[in-house]
Amino acid sequence: MSPERSQQVRELFDLTLALNPSGLQSFLAVACGSDTELCAEVESMVAKAREAAASVDRSAAGADCGILPGTEIAGYRIVAKIGEGGVAQVFEAVRTIEGTALERIALKVFRLGPQDGGGVQVDLRRRFLRETRLTKELRHPHIARVLEVIDVPGLSAIVMELIDGQLLSAIIPGGGMPIPIAVRAGIEVCGALGSAHARGIIHRDLKPANVMIDKSGSVKVLDFGSAKQLVRASQTGADNTSTAQGMVIGTPAYMSPEQVRGEKVGPGTDVFSFGSLLYEMLTGISPFKRKSMLATMSAILREPVRPLRGLRAEISTELAEVVNRCLAKDPTERFESIVEAGLALEAETTGIP
Repeated sequence: MSPERSQQVRELFDLTLALNPSGLQSFLAVACGSDTELCAEVESMVAKAREAAASVDRSAAGADCGILPGTEIAGYRIVAKIGEGGVAQVFEAVRTIEGTALERIALKVFRLGPQDGGGVQVDLRRRFLRETRLTKELRHPHIARVLEVIDVPGLSAIVMELIDGQLLSAIIPGGGMPIPIAVRAGIEVCGALGSAHARGIIHRDLKPANVMIDKSGSVKVLDFGSAKQLVRASQTGADNTSTAQGMVIGTPAYMSPEQVRGEKVGPGTDVFSFGSLLYEMLTGISPFKRKSMLATMSAILREPVRPLRGLRAEISTELAEVVNRCLAKDPTERFESIVEAGLALEAETTGIP
């Protein structure tokens, strides 16, 4: 597809997100005319976006694994449930040998119910496990370590470092965090992502619920389960990635525009998500979250964010510019790397106590 054609498809797709579903066909009939291939391209992109929104809705109730305290899983004894999401539950557990407790860990369990004997859920589990294995070798003080991957019939799990702290999503106050704390946390997130990017791994699901602040106030970036490995064309002769182009991965309110469209993503997608995270840390407001998933996706593609200094006057012009540059719709207008974004934030620490 030529760049001009690709741009045409993107522009029409952006417009469809604001439509009532019943009006889609009428809109495309007018917009595409006799160009049936253009119509099919736009319809395919719309279908992927709506399926992504529907999958979030389906998973909202969480995935009950039916695991109780005292349960033994592959040498780990469950202590208590400490969190859950749409596809998994997280437990505190202890590693045991012959009944003796040796080490406290976090166990993220994916459980296949009777309805998931095959198909999408099985494929998702396999993808999460495959791509989580890519992150096992990541070593950085601000990345929660993956220690082991468990895959047995009917159950898969990720063994992770247990962190004594709180999720960022639980501690961002309504008016935003103190600016020095938000900036320092942002710098640490950039360091973690920069380390991953240097190994060819992008996160793709950066959000407050995937960042933890430990008891010392230090950041830990969690859950590289949506991570994607970048394989350079110069090394392979082709563009080869673990997840197929067109698969929409991530949490809608924190996706980049290219994620929303199901396009190929690179490190710049983490830069955009980091911008959303930093905006929320500074204001207490998620910049693109709307009442519905499709409205949220439309906002990411089409709407500017509310000016930071209009929400919080003490935010400096320079800090606001860092956030705005991260949130550029066009990836070429963002920072060239997450490391560059971190350096720009470090420049804002001058004079911060």
